[in-house]
Amino acid sequence: MTQPTPRKRGRAAVADRARVMRRDNGLCQACLECGVLRAATQVDHTVPLFKGGPDTDGNKRALCDECHELKTREDKGHKPSAACDVSGLPADPRHHWNQR
Repeated sequence: MTQPTPRKRGRAAVADRARVMRRDNGLCQACLECGVLRAATQVDHTVPLFKGGPDTDGNKRALCDECHELKTREDKGHKPSAACDVSGLPADPRHHWNQR
């Protein structure tokens, strides 16, 4: 079993987060890969620390809340729900809850 990597804390963690957000221009990198410009709100470890990923800038990227939630669920082995989005609303735009 892989040993988890200790997480940086305090000023070092704050400095790392600011540096990664600057490097990624404050944009969600997963959304950007799909051609969507969306502000990032989280800094994510590409290979999670609990799976032995390093706590280095090369293993971090900026993500929006939704992409971070999906990635975290995937990292933990949870299957995404095809029926609902990350907010719990029906994913099908034709569903009556999504009609406005």
